[in-house]
Amino acid sequence: MRKLILPILLVCLFTIPNAICFDTNYAVMPNEGPSTQQILIWLRGEPLIEPTGQYASVFWDTVPLKIREPDILLKSGSHEHRWDLYITPPTGYNSKGKHAISIWIESSTGEIKKLNWQYTITDGEPTTTDAWLKLLETNPEILTQITGPKGEKGATGPQGVKGETGLPGTDGDPGQRGPQGVIGLSGPKGEIGEKGVDASYLLVGILLIGVSGFDWFRTRKANRRITALEAKLRISEQK
Repeated sequence: MRKLILPILLVCLFTIPNAICFDTNYAVMPNEGPSTQQILIWLRGEPLIEPTGQYASVFWDTVPLKIREPDILLKSGSHEHRWDLYITPPTGYNSKGKHAISIWIESSTGEIKKLNWQYTITDGEPTTTDAWLKLLETNPEILTQITGPKGEKGATGPQGVKGETGLPGTDGDPGQRGPQGVIGLSGPKGEIGEKGVDASYLLVGILLIGVSGFDWFRTRKANRRITALEAKLRISEQK
């Protein structure tokens, strides 16, 4: 059983495809410049020297400028993966603004490693959009001539998120006085109170009290006179 496993492992080892791993150091100089600026693309493979060769291609905004440039073949038969490539922005693709530089490194087995760079043209021809904006800015009357009919109103978009509550405003001026209100309904009738004292009975009571007081005062005065006379009689008898 063990003698059978070893040949199987050897067969699998040689039949499994191998991938070649490679890397590249690169730089683009300068980073920006005018539309006629010559640009250096510096490429160095890692590892730098190998038995097999590699190729470099350069694209400017998908426009090919360098196609499968070979690396350096040494006298020993090995290959040095080194490139110093010079490019210039192509006519028609050298407008002012940002542009994409794409660098492809192709191995001997056909594998491709893509390296990307962004380059800025500082004083090239304006883009179509920039040219239109500048034309409309200097000639605003053109807009009225090229504007088409007004389109239909689009569908209402979703409601936005409710904003934060604002600060309270200042007090307003006092409003005008409103009209007089309607007179309300009469309230319910109250309960009947207890019967009061008759005025004639009250007058009779007052008269009775007055007469009684007068009789009391007259009787008291008479009693004082009798007491005085009795005192005088006693004094006269003692003498």
